[in-house]
Amino acid sequence: MSLPYILPITTVQPSFQEVISDVKSGQAPFDTFWVSCYKETAPSVHEKIKVTLDDIDRDAINLEPKDGSLSISHHDAQDLYTIQCVSLNVPPTPLFCPRKEYMTLDNNPKLPQHITAFDVSPDGTQFAVGFLSGTVQIHPTTSSSTQPEVSRITVARPHHSSLTSLRFFPSSRVLLTAGADFTLTILPAEPVPTSSSLNSSVSKTISPVRTLKGHTQSIVSSAIIARGRNVLSCAKDGTIRLWDVSTSTQISVMTIGGMGKFTPGASMSVGDQGEWNFAKNSLNGSGIGHQGHHLGRTAEQKFDEREVDTAGKTVVCGLQDGSFEVFDLGSKQSVYHSSLRPNARRSALTAINYAPMQSLLVTGSSDGVVTVYDTRSLSEPLLSFARNSASIEDVMFMSPNGPLSSTLGESNLSGGVAIATADGLPYIASIKPGEPRVLGELVGSDCDGIRAVRESTDGDLWAAGDDGIVRKY
Repeated sequence: MSLPYILPITTVQPSFQEVISDVKSGQAPFDTFWVSCYKETAPSVHEKIKVTLDDIDRDAINLEPKDGSLSISHHDAQDLYTIQCVSLNVPPTPLFCPRKEYMTLDNNPKLPQHITAFDVSPDGTQFAVGFLSGTVQIHPTTSSSTQPEVSRITVARPHHSSLTSLRFFPSSRVLLTAGADFTLTILPAEPVPTSSSLNSSVSKTISPVRTLKGHTQSIVSSAIIARGRNVLSCAKDGTIRLWDVSTSTQISVMTIGGMGKFTPGASMSVGDQGEWNFAKNSLNGSGIGHQGHHLGRTAEQKFDEREVDTAGKTVVCGLQDGSFEVFDLGSKQSVYHSSLRPNARRSALTAINYAPMQSLLVTGSSDGVVTVYDTRSLSEPLLSFARNSASIEDVMFMSPNGPLSSTLGESNLSGGVAIATADGLPYIASIKPGEPRVLGELVGSDCDGIRAVRESTDGDLWAAGDDGIVRKY
């Protein structure tokens, strides 16, 4: 595989909209904010943008670069800012600013307020955050304005150490949690009733109704199968485990690594079977050599009555050694293990997302590389790109139905992936055939790592990370 394509980074002062607003409202005659562009192997470009009222149209704002090395423009029809840097060959790149922000505060003030796990309920009414302390908070999505605030939250401490994964059940009223303490728990997630006082903050404390034990090292990812009678977990102990929720018991264990090897898991994604071609490639990738629609439980394999809707599901696990492995959940068999190229960097696949409808798989590594595969031809990736060496914390294929897609155009975001990074510079990248490119920067974080990105059913994009703020774009 060739070296990853290097994409540029465009950053802006997180408070730039406040600077513009202050000038527009007359609080200041003028002000400035900074903008920077970076690209590995090229000199970085930095610029101060002066903000002034237009001399003729006092409702208009002028954005004037000091040196002219880069420019920023505002597009009134879309209420969108773009930045262009000719010297680094950066085309006008949209800046997506949060439409809402939610401040979350861990109950343990002695620990950093880092969000380590995050999810949005399928019905869009709630989101959940997990912290280093093992605390979980469930917030209503209707409680915030553009200014962060806390109200009507549900609090639990189901784990003894950091939260690593949160997943709402399809009902949106139950939450699956996973932690570095080797356990999973099931939490009730009924919303707190609306307070009679609009200005008061209300919270309630809950406890797990189920605890699932069996892993011997930190759990890195979890998933809910169908309506939620079964759940999955992937851990650093080199196993994927299928659980029966009603009895809190383990149904089966799948060993990660291929050919009897032990390899810690780093990430996991689950989806319908889709279309796969697992033909053995020429670089020691191992596969069964046929397409995914031939997979499933054989007549000789015993059916466990605790299993519900596991047939026709595919599990893809990113590994610590930089490879990924594919399991057929119905048969519990490993059906493909990607190759490890000689002399290649073996950085952990810290993020992975499988899109069966598009026959696409995307992985993100701990050294900042994003790689996209066509599941019908796994021998070589479709493309590979990076911006720097900051770890990829989460990746997610974008749908063409949300507010961001209407801004960029459906044809763009239908081929895009949202990427959360440890350097606090999340972005959306095009993954269409040919050269990858940045479709937009997700601004708001001030160099605080972003640990999760999610897309709600209505197409809104969410991000959460080390500054303790959940942002809705």
